Amino acid sequence: MKLKKSISAVLATVMLLSASCGESSAKERELSKEIVSYDYKYKIETPVDWKLDESAEVKNNESITLYAICDERCIVLGAGVTEIDQDMLPFNNFCNMVINNINSKYFTTVSAGDFTEKDVNGLKMRYLEIQNLTFSDSEEEIRAWCYIGEIDGFYVMFIAETLESLASDKQREEVEMIISTFQRFEV
Repeated sequence: MKLKKSISAVLATVMLLSASCGESSAKERELSKEIVSYDYKYKIETPVDWKLDESAEVKNNESITLYAICDERCIVLGAGVTEIDQDMLPFNNFCNMVINNINSKYFTTVSAGDFTEKDVNGLKMRYLEIQNLTFSDSEEEIRAWCYIGEIDGFYVMFIAETLESLASDKQREEVEMIISTFQRFEV
């Protein structure tokens, strides 16, 4: 009789664990959503509180492939993609082009030597964090995390911005998790 009760208890525990694992998988799926680029070629996975910025100003900027925003945490993530073909400049030239764009956007004097090599959840990237940025139209300082990499036949640049007062390692880690999901749709 004790053996039957023990077996029943073990079976009940296994069934509960199986059911709870299924529930957590469903919850995990609910915690992420897919955001598709403006040209419908690329996608990222984000927490559900992120969305694609659909403003005409952003969508019509040819250098931006997608611009995702999270209003709850006051953070934005822009991505620019350049497909590599036989006429494409070498990766270092692409990096220099990105650096020039960073310097003109943020009014900085960043150089290639300021970037460090970083593993972003399995992706080899060049990384730079710029703190205490000020813009003429904003009273608050901004922090930017910049990533440049070569992924599956294209060069990609990501820049995330948040308010300096809200910047944290947790936010940066969330951005890096999102970056690591970046991929091209199969055609």
